[in-house]
Amino acid sequence: MAVIENLAEYALVSAPKAKYPDFWLGEAKKLANRCNKYYSTALVNEWQRVAKNKSLKDANIRLKKLQESFKFGDFVITDTQDEAVSDYANTLSIKCITILANYMQFGDEEKAVQHIQNVCDRHELSEDLETVVKRGEFRGFALRLQDAKWWRGKIKRFSARRIEKISRELGFINKARSMYCSEVGKREHKRSKQLGFEHMENVVLENNVGDQYTLADLAELSNSNPAIRRAELMVRIAGFEQYAKERQFNAWFFTITCPSKYHSHHLSGHRNKKFQGSGQKEAQDYLCKLWAKFRSKAKRITKDKDEEWEFFGFRVAEPHHDATPHWHLLLFINPRHESEVRSFLRKYAMEEDGNERGAYKARFDETKIKQGLNEATGKEYSAAGYIAKYVAKNIDGEHVDVDTYGEDARASAQSIVGWSSRNGLRQFQQVGGPKVSQWRELRRLANISEEDEAEMSPLLKSAIDKLESFEHAADAWCWYCRFSDQHGLSLYKIAKTVDDIIESVDTETGEVFPLTLQKPSVNYYGEFIDQIKGIDLSLNFLPEGFPYPVEDNQSNHIRQKTRFYDWTIINATKAEAAEVRATNVAKKLAMNEAKLGEAVAVADDLLTALVVAAPESFDLDLESLDFKALCAPWTGVNNCTGSVEGFGQKPEAQQQQTLFDLNRP
Repeated sequence: MAVIENLAEYALVSAPKAKYPDFWLGEAKKLANRCNKYYSTALVNEWQRVAKNKSLKDANIRLKKLQESFKFGDFVITDTQDEAVSDYANTLSIKCITILANYMQFGDEEKAVQHIQNVCDRHELSEDLETVVKRGEFRGFALRLQDAKWWRGKIKRFSARRIEKISRELGFINKARSMYCSEVGKREHKRSKQLGFEHMENVVLENNVGDQYTLADLAELSNSNPAIRRAELMVRIAGFEQYAKERQFNAWFFTITCPSKYHSHHLSGHRNKKFQGSGQKEAQDYLCKLWAKFRSKAKRITKDKDEEWEFFGFRVAEPHHDATPHWHLLLFINPRHESEVRSFLRKYAMEEDGNERGAYKARFDETKIKQGLNEATGKEYSAAGYIAKYVAKNIDGEHVDVDTYGEDARASAQSIVGWSSRNGLRQFQQVGGPKVSQWRELRRLANISEEDEAEMSPLLKSAIDKLESFEHAADAWCWYCRFSDQHGLSLYKIAKTVDDIIESVDTETGEVFPLTLQKPSVNYYGEFIDQIKGIDLSLNFLPEGFPYPVEDNQSNHIRQKTRFYDWTIINATKAEAAEVRATNVAKKLAMNEAKLGEAVAVADDLLTALVVAAPESFDLDLESLDFKALCAPWTGVNNCTGSVEGFGQKPEAQQQQTLFDLNRP
C-alpha cells in the first residue's frame, strides 16, 4: 500500500475558491479616496464587482482607468470651486505662452505644433489641433491656448460632461437614485444659472440712441425665457402642420432608441450587463450618425432613386431615466416617399445590434397621425397636439402633471434641462423647412420707423403687411413657409467694423482735428467678425397679381436692413445697473397689462389643451382654439425678437427695432 507522505497537496482539492486578499481591497479603498470621497464607495463597489466577475487584475485596471478619468491634465474635475478652475487655467495659459513664444514671433507653425502637442494630448485637444492645422487656422487656436478665459470655459465644460459620465457609470443616475442628471450636476447647474442671472442683472447695454437695458431685461424677451421658447416651438409646429395639410403631406411620429449597450442601468437600478461604458455624448453621437446616414440617403439621386425624399418637421431629444438620449421625430412626409422614409429609418435604427432580444419593439416605433375629425369626440386629430407634451416636459413641465416615470413634471424638466446643458446636447431641432433666423429678421421689420418703411421694397412691404394681417402666428408661419419657398430668403451679413479715430494736422495752418477711419473688427483671437444686418430676398417669381416695380426689375434680389441699433456694454456700478433694471421693470408693468395678460392666458390655455390630448387619442380641435398671443405675430410672447409695446420703445411713428438678440454672432 502506497504511503502518502504529504497530504497538504490534496488539501485544496474540494475547497472553495480563494477570496482576493484584504491587502488589495485596502489598496483599492486608498486609491478610491484619492479620486473623491463622494464617489469612493461606488468606486470600491465597482472594483469588487469586476474582481468577482473577472479577475483581480481586471479590477485594478478598471479602478486605475476610473481614477484617470477624474483628471483633466493635472486638474481634478470634482474641484468645481471657481478659484481652483481659475488657478489651473492661468497656469495652462502661462505654459502655452512660454511654449508658443517663438511661434508668435517668427511664425514657425510646424515646430509650434510639435511643441504644443503634449499639452493638447493631455487635455484631449489632439483632434482639435489636427483640425485647425488642416484648415490653416492654427494661429487663432494658438491664441486661444494662451488665453486663461478660454481655458476656464474648457475646464468647466469638460468637468461637467465627465462628471455626468462617471456618475452614470457608477450608478448615480437612474430611477433608483437620481433620474436624468446627477445630484452633483443638478446642484452645479442651479448654481451656474443663479450666478449667470446675477451677472446679467449687473451688465448694462446701451444702443446708439441712448436706450439702456440690463442683460436680464433682454433675456426675458428672448428664448432664454422658457415660456417664450415653448410658445415659439408650438407656433412653428402648428404652422408646419397647416403647411403640410396644404401640400397633402402625411404626419408620422417616430421614436428611435439606442442599442442596449448604450444604456447603463435598468429601471430597477441594477446595472445593465451589456453596458460598454459609453457616455451620454457618445449615445447622442450614435443617433446623429444614424440620422446623417438617413439624410444622405434621402438627398442622394441614383439610378434607382430619381428624386429627393420630401419631408419636414421637428426632432426632440430627451433622456431615459439613466440619461441615455433617445429621439422623437414628428415628420410631415410626401405620400410618394412615405414607404421609403419609413423603411430606411427603421433599417438604420436596427442596423447596429438589431438582432438583440427585444430590439424590434424597443429600438424603433412609428405611428401615423390620423387626419380629419374624430367621430367619437367630434374634434380634429392633430400632430401638434401629439408632440406638445414632449415639448413642454423638456422645457419647464408646464401643463404636464407627471413625466414618463410618474414623477413631478416640473421638477423633472429642471433635471432634463440640466442634462442637456451639462452634456452639451441639443434638445430641439427643426428638420427641413425655412430657417427660423430669417423669420425672426423678417419680423423685425414690423417695428421700423415710417421713414425707413417708405424706403422699403414694395414686395417686402407687402410681405410684412401680410404677416401683420394674420391673427394667428401659426398661420403666419405657414404663409412664411410658402413665401420662403418662392423667394429664397437668406441672411444679409457684413464684416463688422469699428471706428478708429486719429489726429490729423493741417500742414498750412497747423490745426489739429480728429479723423475717423473705419477698419474691420476682429475678435480677441484676431479673427474677422461677421454681423447680421438684414435679409436678402431672391426674386425667383412674384405672387400672382403683384405689381412688379421697375426698380426691383433691375436686380434679381432685394437687400433689406433689419438691424438699426448698435449695442455696447457700458461701465456701470451695481447700484446703477439695479436702477436701470428697476426702471425697465416698472415700464414693463406699466404697459398694456390687459393685452399681455390676455396673450399669456390664451397661450397657456392653448398649451393646456394640446397636452391634455393624450397621444393615443389625437382628439385635439385646433380650429376651436384661439391662438391670440401664442399666435399673435408681434406680441413678443412667442419670439425672442418680438417687441413689447411701451417697453423701451419710441412713439409708434418713430419706432425702430430696440431689442437685443442674445443669439446673434
